[in-house]
Amino acid sequence: MDVLYDSGQTYNGRAVTASAHAHGVPIVIARRGMQWASGDGVALDILAPAVPFLADTGDDVNENSIVARLRYNHFRELFMGDAGEASESRLLGFGDDLRADVSDVLKVGHHGSAYASTPEFAARVHTMVL
Repeated sequence: MDVLYDSGQTYNGRAVTASAHAHGVPIVIARRGMQWASGDGVALDILAPAVPFLADTGDDVNENSIVARLRYNHFRELFMGDAGEASESRLLGFGDDLRADVSDVLKVGHHGSAYASTPEFAARVHTMVL
């Protein structure tokens, strides 16, 4: 069954969730600590958003994006959604193991803008940012 994972952050323009409802697609509100596993070694760990949501960041919708880590055997990929500096700072504060080997991938946050991928965050991930 197909499922839509959503951050649950309130904002205007929720066309995706409306479409999911219209097509009978279940919506799961993603929260830090959730995990999905395929049964054949693929796992997806939800690292953000956490509650309480980040607030007064200047871009709360993006800062409360879903951040997920995909794992398969020794491969790891970090998906940052539209997360920026505030979300990165929170992840660093949680002390998550964000490391990725050179062969692994970081999908940079917020489209690679100047508002994400701080030097501290990139150092923790320790990967080549593409």
